[in-house]
Amino acid sequence: MAEGLARRGARRRRAHRRGALRTLARRTTAGAASVAALLAVAPAASATAPAPAPEAVAYWGSFLVEDGAWSFAPVGPSARTAEDGTVEGWRFATAPADARPRPPRGRPTFAELCQDVAPVEGQVRVGVVVDYGRPVDAPPGAEEAPPAARGACAQVPEGSSGEVVLDDVAALRAESGVLCALDSYPADVCQPAVPLPDAARAADGPVDVALGAPAPQAAGGDGRAAADADRAPDTLLTGPAGLAAAVAVALALAAGLSAGASRALRRRRRRAP
Repeated sequence: MAEGLARRGARRRRAHRRGALRTLARRTTAGAASVAALLAVAPAASATAPAPAPEAVAYWGSFLVEDGAWSFAPVGPSARTAEDGTVEGWRFATAPADARPRPPRGRPTFAELCQDVAPVEGQVRVGVVVDYGRPVDAPPGAEEAPPAARGACAQVPEGSSGEVVLDDVAALRAESGVLCALDSYPADVCQPAVPLPDAARAADGPVDVALGAPAPQAAGGDGRAAADADRAPDTLLTGPAGLAAAVAVALALAAGLSAGASRALRRRRRRAP
């Protein structure tokens, strides 16, 4: 009888050990699955992290001639009134966060820009310089080379805004109050965040400004400049058209992409069994 009790005790001990081993195996498998799940989700979750500030932004900067030199415009074109005899300038350039925007590379005088435009009562004349920038400033993917810098004379009714002045001499493309392109340059993008190679930091050299030259046609002759000119105006830049505004646009675009990735991740998780 004692021998039978010993055998039954041994069987119970073996059964207990087998149960403990099965429990340990289940916990180990569940732990490994949890780690694997975390590793699988980690790369996707990084899409929700705040977007870093762009290294540089390529955009159109607005300038005025003051005391014989280019000065960055303190307000956007919609917030300033055109004055007869003044000169305004626009320059497309890559602007790093630690540098001031680059002014146009040529500065013809008002007399040179408007010598062929006769004064008219009730209207004002404003000289305008449009500098499309250097090849190194062209946004990634741009197929066309920057057009040559040109000068023009706008003649607009008294009391007109700087936006009306610019619209008189160039085809504008704006999105949500931000100037994206002049004469369809650049095409299809708006103040893109861009890398900053050493060539983009290099000092400017002077260029000749073609006086009275017509606005360039869009690359390939597809009529984008004409389409921009016929587009209903989108109120432009009531605040400074500077790097802070350009960086804000780039960050907003990046945040939108990040938010989209986050929504996609949440949808995948909801659909997961």
